[in-house]
Amino acid sequence: MSDTVLVLAGGGEPGPELLAALPATGVRCLAADSGLDHARALGLRPELVVGDLDSASPAALAWAEAEGIPIERHPVDKAHTDLELALARAVASAPDRVLVAGIGGGRLDHFLANVGVLASPRWAAVAVDGWIDGARIAVVHPGRPRVLEGAPGDLLSLLPVNGDAVGVTATGVAWPLDGETLAASSSRGVSNVFTQLTAMVGLLEGTLLAVRPAPSTPVTGA
Repeated sequence: MSDTVLVLAGGGEPGPELLAALPATGVRCLAADSGLDHARALGLRPELVVGDLDSASPAALAWAEAEGIPIERHPVDKAHTDLELALARAVASAPDRVLVAGIGGGRLDHFLANVGVLASPRWAAVAVDGWIDGARIAVVHPGRPRVLEGAPGDLLSLLPVNGDAVGVTATGVAWPLDGETLAASSSRGVSNVFTQLTAMVGLLEGTLLAVRPAPSTPVTGA
């Protein structure tokens, strides 16, 4: 049975399509601060709430307390975002996969920081994915290729983070890669296209964000 931890952050509220994308069984939920409100709206009961709780609603906190949900409260003046604290808790339970949702919208600096957190080498032993306004992010670490689902014609962008991505392979796409380097701060990996129902992406060194925009996103404009 697949073991997936869904981490809900306090950004843009995920819609019911997120629930449809989850495995039918083996899913646990953690809430980062006002991600608790999102969990409650989606009908999910988190097994833990983490954060400084400066944005979770009083109603959601009262519900969590009444439900006996553990709350790990941190000071407002802290070194890490609520999402990073929650993600560390999720990974510590050694799941197969962590899916992070609710990081869209809100402050740009928080959004960029949290996307960077997803790509941290600290989580390399776990498959980490992001769900942002219908777009999907899969983090690819060395020696751990990812099989990505799509449909012919869907976009797939490969974005190096934390430096160059070396030895990149990509199959099932219009422009395959075979042991190539995608340089940091380069747009070369933007707007590849699925040619099959799945694509496989791997690399030898560095970290990639494999981004699948929302299906309605046009291919043009890259």
